[in-house]
Order: sequence, then structure tokens, then C-alpha cells
Amino acid sequence: MSDRVPLLEKALTILEIIGNDSNPLTINQIAKLSGIPLSSLYRVMNTLTDLGFVNKDPITRTYSLGLKLLYLGNQVKRQLPLIKVVRPFLEELTEKTGETSNLVMEENGEAVYVERVDTQNPLRITHMIGRKAPMYATGVGKCLLAWKDTQEIIRIVNKTGIHKFTPNTITNLNELLEELQRVRERGYALDMEECEIGIRCVSAPIFLGDEVIAAISISGPSVRLTDEKILEYIPLVCKASQDISNILKGENMKKEELILR
Repeated sequence: MSDRVPLLEKALTILEIIGNDSNPLTINQIAKLSGIPLSSLYRVMNTLTDLGFVNKDPITRTYSLGLKLLYLGNQVKRQLPLIKVVRPFLEELTEKTGETSNLVMEENGEAVYVERVDTQNPLRITHMIGRKAPMYATGVGKCLLAWKDTQEIIRIVNKTGIHKFTPNTITNLNELLEELQRVRERGYALDMEECEIGIRCVSAPIFLGDEVIAAISISGPSVRLTDEKILEYIPLVCKASQDISNILKGENMKKEELILR
């Protein structure tokens, strides 16, 4: 028997649906996307609105995420000591490369962006904090996958499926395993417009002992992140990841201490 609470599951599903859309949604759109009957949905939406987790526009009658979630998101960042260690390195990477830098961790077989430092360039790539991305189609995700054993990689891929986002996406399991072998050998991963057309990424893993607990990256538009620039930035990203790993090793911290204070 499942220990899940159905009403709570509905509420959290609704928050994810609203958060995944860049525009506010109507009640009918939320009902269609969630599969929750309108009779139940109205009650859940009223509760979420009253508690400040959802905001309702009185004119358009559309729903967006409430400020309570912004507060909770900031609290999550405060409770992740890893961010305090990594943030200065992200700032340095962005300063040296002129591109957005990111810190990503794994959650339930997906890559989750937990921190970023934005470039000042008007044309820039910005991944929302909390955004989830496929591991097999992103540089950071490949770093999170590459040091796992083969059976665990297969289990994750079978769970999430392999979808072709662009002509460059690796959709064959054997090809993916070969790519991850190359990532392990060279110590970094690339995303050459494999998740989104026009976006490239250079990523390297963060180790705690022998385990990869996170990955950092720089990401930018392909018109600026050319092959020559990628070769120039690979050593910078790899050095930053190695320095972070050495700090974590020196502080002798456990994974649980880095994730939650």
C-alpha cells in the first residue's frame, strides 16, 4: 500500500505544472495538464492561493507561482553548504568566460540546476533554479552519469527514457555509454546543441571522495561559444571543478553535510 497522500500529491503536481510554464495558466489549462477534475481542482487552487503558494490574477483569472515559493527556494539555497563553496568559483568562471555558469545536482535521475551566476551579456543562456534537465542530453548530466556503474546508468535511462530533442541528441544506449566512457577518460563533458538548438555547454564533475556529487558548467549561445572558445574554456572549468573537489576533500565533509546543513 502506498504511503502517499493523494490531496498533497495533487497540490504538488499543480505547483510543478504552473512552474514549468513561463506564462500564467487558466484553471482549464491546469485541469487539462494535471488530469484533475475541476470540482477537486477549485478546492486545491483556493487552498494554495490562500496559503500564498499560488497567485491568482483577479483580472485575467490566471494562476502563477506565489512569493511563498520564492522564500522557500531561498531557504533551500541557505541550507545547501555546497553552494557556499562553489559560488565563488562560478563567479570567477563567469568573469573569465563572459558566459553563465551553473551548479547542478542529480535528483531522481534528472539534472537539477541549484545555482547559477549570470553573464552581463545581453544575449545569454539562463537556466532557472530548480529546472530539471535530461542527464543524457546535457553536459552536466553526462558528468553526473559518467562515473556511475553501467547497470545504474541503464536503470536511469530506462526510467527516464531517451528522447530526441535536437538532431545532435544521443538516443542510442550503446552510443551514450561510449560517450560517457569518453567523459570519464578526459574528465569533462560537452553539450553541443544536444538538448537545445543554439546552446552549448562545457561541464566538469565535482567529486567527494570517489563519488560525483555535482557538476559545474558554463553555457552560452553557440554563436559565441565556438569550437575555439570551447577549447579555451575547458581547462578553466576543469580547474574550477578540481579546486572545489580538493576543498571538499580537505574539509573532510560527508555528502549529507553538503546537501543539508
